[in-house]
Amino acid sequence: MGEDGSQRDGLTTVEAGAGPSVDFSAAGVPVLLVNIRRDFNATPANFVKSVAFSQDGTAVLANSDDNKLRIFDVPPDALQLDECAEGDISPALCIPGGECVHDCCWWPCASALEPSSFVFLAAPRAHPLHLLDGITGRLRASYRCVTFCVQCCPSRTRD
Repeated sequence: MGEDGSQRDGLTTVEAGAGPSVDFSAAGVPVLLVNIRRDFNATPANFVKSVAFSQDGTAVLANSDDNKLRIFDVPPDALQLDECAEGDISPALCIPGGECVHDCCWWPCASALEPSSFVFLAAPRAHPLHLLDGITGRLRASYRCVTFCVQCCPSRTRD
């Protein structure tokens, strides 16, 4: 703890009393709470590319190599379980894509309790970015990526 009341941990400085205290130490052993295998094993050599939790923690968005986006509802009692629940969880919504989806992320204020905000952004290869509804899977908006020379270019999320 520094003289000004702040803690230094690597590159992070936290002001004393600036918010809730969160312990990120890895003292405990990770526990498997749910299985989500059956839906991904249906296609040979399929794998999950990315996973994103909604901001309210009620849903998980998964992007896989079979060009499908899946939304799984997190069981309300998942964090109270001491061991893995029996069986697999099935997706609440499965959105097939025409092409490879490079990345996806939830809207920062996404909440299942507020359906108008429960949306996510998907970046498919060689297509505009898509804003999709997290409840119905319907397209809400598309955003074309344009260079300064007004040329359409495919979306790129990471180098």
